[in-house]
Amino acid sequence: MKNLKNALTFLGIFCLIIACNNAALAQEEPVKKDTIIIIDSPDDTPMDDDDDPIEITIGRHKHHDRKDNRIRFSMLDIGVSTYLYDGGFGLPSEPEILENFEQLYGGSININWHIFRHRMPIVKRKLGIEYGLTLSWNDYKFDNDFEILQDRPTFETIPIEKDIKKNKLKTTFIEVPLMLTWTPGKRQSYYISGGVYGGLLVGAKQKIKFEDDSKRKIRDDFNLNKVRYGLEGRVGLGPIAFYVQYSLQDLFQEGTGPVLTPINIGVTVLGF
Repeated sequence: MKNLKNALTFLGIFCLIIACNNAALAQEEPVKKDTIIIIDSPDDTPMDDDDDPIEITIGRHKHHDRKDNRIRFSMLDIGVSTYLYDGGFGLPSEPEILENFEQLYGGSININWHIFRHRMPIVKRKLGIEYGLTLSWNDYKFDNDFEILQDRPTFETIPIEKDIKKNKLKTTFIEVPLMLTWTPGKRQSYYISGGVYGGLLVGAKQKIKFEDDSKRKIRDDFNLNKVRYGLEGRVGLGPIAFYVQYSLQDLFQEGTGPVLTPINIGVTVLGF
């Protein structure tokens, strides 16, 4: 409950920032189409073909600025949630607890819903800052049949004799990214971004689905790290983008579980 209150406070602060930003934008004079005034000859005599009228353009060409300084709502990432052990994807047979963490990648899904993402230029149209607010769901689907015990000082499991169809650990984080974005060409859809992200754990549960279609949900924090931060990289190639998130913190709190480093890899399906 404490994690949820912290997350809601976090969300409220960023909503306030966005509201202030929108209020400031609303006070600005709206951008109108360019007005062209053509000044003809001072008398009623028609102008010769060689005489060019004088054109005066009133207004600024702001359409490029609007492209560069963009806020996008409801962007979406879909990828794979996994973890590294000692820098690699494979898990050794020892310690014994790692046997339970053999993954089935087909059901280990990462979904990032970017509530908003703001890209703001700082050097012409090439380099910009990008920040936002994100809800991140991470599913870790396991190959073994076990149940995680609740309210334990360390990560503990017990085997399940009943036939299991799915066994997942599901976590939800609220995150804030801060990125530098480089756009090498004129087209804004081609870009490279790199930076950091930080987040708070909102909730976690183990979801078990049995062969008879009955289900069991176990809600606990499972000694997971409640604060997570790491590195993030993105590459936009036309209509799609690829992303990687590498956590600088372990999945579990120190001394309470196996030393596993979360990593998410996937594709942005709704981007800028």
